[in-house]
Amino acid sequence: MNYVSFDIDGIMNNYPICWIDYIGKELNKNFSQLTTEEIKIKVGLQLYNRIKDNYRNSDYKANLDFNLDAKILSDDIISEGYKIIVSTSRPITSKKYPNLRANTELWLQKNNFHFDILIDKNYELAQSNLYENIIFHIDDEYKYALQYANQGVKSFIVSSLVEPEHNLIMNINNLKTLKGIWRNYV
Repeated sequence: MNYVSFDIDGIMNNYPICWIDYIGKELNKNFSQLTTEEIKIKVGLQLYNRIKDNYRNSDYKANLDFNLDAKILSDDIISEGYKIIVSTSRPITSKKYPNLRANTELWLQKNNFHFDILIDKNYELAQSNLYENIIFHIDDEYKYALQYANQGVKSFIVSSLVEPEHNLIMNINNLKTLKGIWRNYV
């Protein structure tokens, strides 16, 4: 079985903008000109983490806008006979967030994003035997692209902020770019 792996936040939605918006709504302030690290410093780590817990336990993530380019790309990949893994850093296995997996699945289904496996890339993926069956992975965070690349998986990172230092990691500007070239990497 051959899979293509998609990250969620930053690939299928507009993270970190949606997270920054949530913080602003919770605190009744506009943080749109700040990064998440700057917000963390401004509000303090304790309050930041409490808001993040509320964010993960709320239905907010289940109602985020969906990046249609992710759906178009995945549909193209599926049409060629590949299966889709949704590989997320969301703590979907944590007892602290009992509804997060279900809300994530609901959000994917509501947006007609077809997938075969939803997996926590921090815990479940490492314990699975899936790496050897993944053709490539798409992420917006270098550390996760590197995690896959170190397992021999080609990784595309949607970012111009990081210059990859691994021969299996390639920067792309957006998912539209990848739609035109992904077949060259299978």
